Amino acid sequence: LTRMGALESAIAAAGINDEAFLDQVQLAAADISDADLYSYKTLLHQGDLMLGLILFSLLLPSLVGTSHAQNIKPESLVLIRAILHDPARVVADLYLADPAGDLVKLQLRTGNLSAPQPAILVNGTVRFYNSSRFDPEDPDANLATTLKVPTTLKKLIVILTPIRQGASSVLKAVPIDDSPNAFPGGESRVLSLIAGKTAVQAGEHRVGVQPGRVARIPAVKKRNNFNIAQTNFYCEKGGAWSVFTERQVKYHDRIRRIYLITVFPGAKHPYVTTFVDTAPPAVPKRMQQERRQIHP
Repeated sequence: LTRMGALESAIAAAGINDEAFLDQVQLAAADISDADLYSYKTLLHQGDLMLGLILFSLLLPSLVGTSHAQNIKPESLVLIRAILHDPARVVADLYLADPAGDLVKLQLRTGNLSAPQPAILVNGTVRFYNSSRFDPEDPDANLATTLKVPTTLKKLIVILTPIRQGASSVLKAVPIDDSPNAFPGGESRVLSLIAGKTAVQAGEHRVGVQPGRVARIPAVKKRNNFNIAQTNFYCEKGGAWSVFTERQVKYHDRIRRIYLITVFPGAKHPYVTTFVDTAPPAVPKRMQQERRQIHP
């Protein structure tokens, strides 16, 4: 007998609660069917209750605000992976319109690229919001930033980062073509977020980087037996170039890198933040056939 069971047995044997509580009686629908005693008009059946819940769910968006952007007519779709680079806000809630027109959360990953998400284009633009609520009468309410997308691009990596605008900062979206031909495995991209000129030396490649623009680093072939190549980052100061970061980087045909050159308030030199995108390993055809046989 458990401690709780022993206590309940002792209380029952003492009979101290015999007159304290009424015995519970199971009620049926027939017990409350006398209209003279109960002033109801209509009994709700299960189907009536379900219909009421459905109607309430349809009316709820108009009562508390909506996350649906039905008034926005999509022109086309684009597949987006995003990076948030904001030292002052590591985690942020951002939203975009999915193919159904609903404002859904952008699935950001700290220190990494997000998973691919489809988004609609309106007037050739992807719109990012700070909230899931959408007001058809004021479409720009809760708008975080916009990104103009060329009609030829169907897959994008979007770098979201704050930039100074007067006394405050605003969120800026910088696109990178994510199609396999435009950004193949083994290559890297560099985005400079500082005003001065910068440059990168990766293996045999020397690439100049203009402020606010994305520069391409071709696949590095000059590597040692461990696929590692020297990678240096330079900045120009007073007409002379100086190294501010030196790294030994492993390059591979399945690895893509995105370098962000930034500077923090009070810092004496720029910093480099790296995002690595590794392609999943290719599955041999024999294994693919075996999987189809196991899971037809």
